[in-house]
Formats: sequence, structure tokens, C-alpha cells
Amino acid sequence: MRRATWRDWTPGTRVVVRRLRDDLPAGAPTGTLHGGEPPFTDVLGDVLAVDDAGLTVRTRRGDVHVPAAAVVRAKTVPPAPPRRAPRAAAPGGADARHEGGADARHDDGHDHGRADDDGPDRSA
Repeated sequence: MRRATWRDWTPGTRVVVRRLRDDLPAGAPTGTLHGGEPPFTDVLGDVLAVDDAGLTVRTRRGDVHVPAAAVVRAKTVPPAPPRRAPRAAAPGGADARHEGGADARHDDGHDHGRADDDGPDRSA
């Protein structure tokens, strides 16, 4: 029985493809042990098309065509986890300054408390 390869993938399959880089200048040293650039890069995303020339993968940054000769390794991966919601404003941030209402802060930027503030009595 023939082992499945990237050529058998159908559009919509989530994959990672290790490929030879094609963005290195001619003569650039490769191999990180000697201070050069890594000779490989990974493409992670959903398959758009597969043919004899290679495959096209939709990544977060756009569509990437990987020539067949550049494929070093390839495998399917689980679906992407759901995106996280944006972070809430940090305590003490812009939203927290105005929580007390208009009477809690004056134009001078100092916190003068509110009328219902239970803070220490400084009238003496």
C-alpha cells in the first residue's frame, strides 16, 4: 500500500510544510551553527490547491505557493485553536480613572474622593 503524501491532500486540510527557503541572497551562508541563516522555513495553514507543480497554502499572512521541489517534510495538523478575545483594560488604566464619575477627579488631576467616600476624616 502506498503511503499518503502531501500530493493526496484535499483543499481545506490544515497542514504544516517544511520547505527550502527561496528568499536567501545568492551565496548567503546557511546553517545556524556557523552564524548563517536557517535553510528551511515552515508554512502553516489550510491547503487551497495541490498539483504536480506543488501546493498552495493559505496562512494568516496570505497565500503561499510551495514548489514540489522545495517540500522537505509535510504533515497534517489539528484545527487552529479559537482566537482569544482582546485583553481588557488594565486596572488603573484610562477606564479606571473615570469610574468614580465627574466628582471623583477635578481638572487639576488629583483624586479628591467622592461625597460618599468612607475614607479617613481629616477635618480635625
